[in-house]
Amino acid sequence: MGLMAAVSLTCGALALGLALVGLAVGRLDRVLLKNRRRLALLGAAGLALVFAGSAPPTRAAAEQVVLPTAPPSTPIRLVLLRLESLWAPWPDPSVAPEQQAAYEQWERRVLGAYAKAEQALDAVPGVLNDLREGRLDRFTAWMQLARLKHDVNQARLTVTSMMPPAVLDLEMERRLTAALHKLNESLLNQRRYVAHLQHHVRTLDREELERAAEEAANAARALEEAAFGLVWVKARLGLTQQRPAATATLPPALETSAAPWARAAPAEASSSAG
Repeated sequence: MGLMAAVSLTCGALALGLALVGLAVGRLDRVLLKNRRRLALLGAAGLALVFAGSAPPTRAAAEQVVLPTAPPSTPIRLVLLRLESLWAPWPDPSVAPEQQAAYEQWERRVLGAYAKAEQALDAVPGVLNDLREGRLDRFTAWMQLARLKHDVNQARLTVTSMMPPAVLDLEMERRLTAALHKLNESLLNQRRYVAHLQHHVRTLDREELERAAEEAANAARALEEAAFGLVWVKARLGLTQQRPAATATLPPALETSAAPWARAAPAEASSSAG
């Protein structure tokens, strides 16, 4: 942020705050701001300064905007299917049908909420591409990225408001709670990913692209760890679509991110076989 933008933003926020306080109380003092018309004018001036300090230019240097090289993460449903085919513990024979039904309903809600964030993220490259091609100006692109960032955050709030089904045993509830925390972390990283791209559109700073790439990598790792918890519970409930092959091995990144759970699988398998 340049010096002029910072000064404009600071003065605008101060003026807007003073106007709002004055309007709420009825008058700010008895000398200058003693009627609502002057307070309203002060508020309008403050809002204009905030807008001028925070919004990017409209069309200048749009060709310098760089497109991201990769999406922030693989879709969650694909991650789950891949893990189910590579690794899963043996089913628990004591599982009740109501536990299976409760988990399936809960999983549909979680994946549906997460999918809304993925839809917002899928729209990000299109906004940046439209900007580079001249179909959008920088201000419009900046505003659209702000809306997409808000959509990701709303999906995160929906996911974090969910609780594991109460009919599951304590270990399953613990793993699902940990998985929800990782999904929250993943969505936070994805929101920051969009925020860095938004800052890139505003400032044309290429370092924002590096920060966005870091957030994308963090989001992918957190999603993989969350997926391990979901697959563990799903497999114990006997709900996985397919059993992994006996010779299947995890990709190195997945094996590292979920080593504590993956190492438990052979012991569980041998105890079940015995």
